[in-house]
Amino acid sequence: MNAEHNWASERLKAILSLSSLEASKMRELALKTKDVIKLTSGEPDFLTPDHIREAAKRALDEGNTFYTPTGGIPEFREAVAEKIQREQDVDLRSSEVIATPGAIQGIFLAIMGVINPGDEVLIPDPCYVGYPVCIRFAGGIPVPIPLKEEEGFRLEPSEIEKRITKASKMIILNSPSNPTGMVIDRKDIVAIADITKKKNLIALTDEAYEKIVYDGVRHSSILSVPDMKERTILIGSFSKTYAMTGWRIGYLAAKKSLVDDLLQIQSSIVLCTNAVVQKAAVAALRGPQGCVSEMVKEFDKRRRFIVGRINSIDGLSCQLPKGAFFVFPNVKAFGLDSLKMTQFLIEKAKVAVYPGIAYGNLGEGHIRLTYAASIKQIEIALQRIEGSLEKLR
Repeated sequence: MNAEHNWASERLKAILSLSSLEASKMRELALKTKDVIKLTSGEPDFLTPDHIREAAKRALDEGNTFYTPTGGIPEFREAVAEKIQREQDVDLRSSEVIATPGAIQGIFLAIMGVINPGDEVLIPDPCYVGYPVCIRFAGGIPVPIPLKEEEGFRLEPSEIEKRITKASKMIILNSPSNPTGMVIDRKDIVAIADITKKKNLIALTDEAYEKIVYDGVRHSSILSVPDMKERTILIGSFSKTYAMTGWRIGYLAAKKSLVDDLLQIQSSIVLCTNAVVQKAAVAALRGPQGCVSEMVKEFDKRRRFIVGRINSIDGLSCQLPKGAFFVFPNVKAFGLDSLKMTQFLIEKAKVAVYPGIAYGNLGEGHIRLTYAASIKQIEIALQRIEGSLEKLR
């Protein structure tokens, strides 16, 4: 047998061809380079709050070490349903919730359960790298909706409507956004909901960063728009809100008939979600929330600092994000594409960032930096970046 035989399926080849995976080369380069400051991480740099960790310890001591129901333990599903009812004013039952091992598993479930080969899925451009991967895996076709920098990376309803065809089946929303930090306002949410109803689309709303918003901005979910429950799949996460990235816990909420079907996929892939982690997540939802506001307060300080510092560097420009913990500065003035710029900054500045092209064609000319790092680290990194960029002029 030929040891060099390529075993990759056509499905896998379609995924491997995506430009978003070019970022993996930059990650490998960063790991090989000594003394690199990593402004790449999509996770809070805070410990999971004490009361959540204590709940996990108790769960272990109480013997929660067995399989759980595929949809999640009743307590978890009830806590999530209560949260959504309270915050979105939507009549949601616990049977309409699935506990997932991370938000991306929920996204995968939703897309694999709904999208047929040839179906079109409208996605923002730039967007989170996982969306086109999941869509391609299901045989779907990603249809980019341009987010223009000069308009604050706004998801313009008219841009959505003009790209809808007979093959369109789903639109993915992500607010606050990774990588831009854009937040969709209520007016646009309602307009997008009207389009989905008129065109008979399904809305998949990724709300992983829902609590990390600034300047009095309020997160608005399309699920809360009247008559949208029947055509909305909501993806939630504990990773960002409660600094629980390594715990791998999230949820999917949708109408019961779809949830029942998606449970068949979940059962075949992961069977169920970790028992101890679900107990900890219940404590996160039902326990004190001051830890969240304190974390967001610190992120806000860093947000203002990093944007001000970036804009002080000749040739760089950066908008002030309204949510999440990323900035997406424009680097076009230096004449390098985003992959080459990323490589340059790793090698010359010893700072790791992500290339904008990883997030879609309109991400080109940008790089993504996280401010989930101390202000001291951010300042040292930007000093290095500023010094290295002077050599490009």
